[in-house]
Amino acid sequence: MKKFWPLFLVTVLVTIGLGNPAIVRSQSAVEPLSDTVRISQDAFVPPELEVSDDPTDGRYIIGEDDRVEIVSRDYPWSAIGRVEGYRNGQMQYHCTGALIYDNLVLTNAHCVVDPDNHQVEVDEIRFQPNLISGRLRDEDHEANVVEYNYGTNFNDGKVADDWAILKLDRDLGQEYGYFGWVEIDDFSDPSWTTDQLHLAGYSYDFPPEFFSGETAGVHIGCSILGQSSDDRLLHDCDTMGGASGSPLLFRYNGNYYIVGLHAGAVEVSNGNSISVINYAMKVSRWMDAARAMAE
Repeated sequence: MKKFWPLFLVTVLVTIGLGNPAIVRSQSAVEPLSDTVRISQDAFVPPELEVSDDPTDGRYIIGEDDRVEIVSRDYPWSAIGRVEGYRNGQMQYHCTGALIYDNLVLTNAHCVVDPDNHQVEVDEIRFQPNLISGRLRDEDHEANVVEYNYGTNFNDGKVADDWAILKLDRDLGQEYGYFGWVEIDDFSDPSWTTDQLHLAGYSYDFPPEFFSGETAGVHIGCSILGQSSDDRLLHDCDTMGGASGSPLLFRYNGNYYIVGLHAGAVEVSNGNSISVINYAMKVSRWMDAARAMAE
């Protein structure tokens, strides 16, 4: 297993469903957002945490990169953390995870299973909540994963099921909060998907100055571009390896909800040019497994 396989730039998947992407775009008016959104799980904000829309505490990155550093300890940024895989005490990779219950974290299947050999090759998985510059808010709040479930082993053709639910050995959600999620009937309406979403994760290239991968970055104001023919969401949020497992967030009725789970990118050939499209897993693919593990 290569150290950075969570990059997961899966060119081969183009032949499965994205060779000529069947992107669903708005052709006519759709129902109002309130009629097409079903809140399947509510969010939780601990009483002692502030709620802030600003992940930077007033500090911003200068340049073309649309990501900014998450240096806030407030909710919802507190509910995002780093997933780390270890073998024989040595970290092999990191991904991103989001708290979705007191002791459950949402991330990608390829952050648990090696896509090349279809096996779990680590003997320990840890979760570091709200990691900033490599430091936790409380140093004893690192959690160990004691159980997991995942949607694919990458040998079964389930390209839309690159999700995993991790059960922690402690109820971090009570202290850091957790996200709710919503089911969306129609992603083709650009009135709410265009420039309204946020994607936060621990990309290994960010921030570029130092502590790369040890501070999360968030792209505020990105968009869902449509859906592929194999039931994946396509989006334009800035990501890189390490951001696998990042929640695609939407603020609705004053709170933050997950509308998708970033998983990777595919190269798409358009004549003489090649473009890269990011993709995410839909909530409907993993929500039943999350509920079952929460029971």
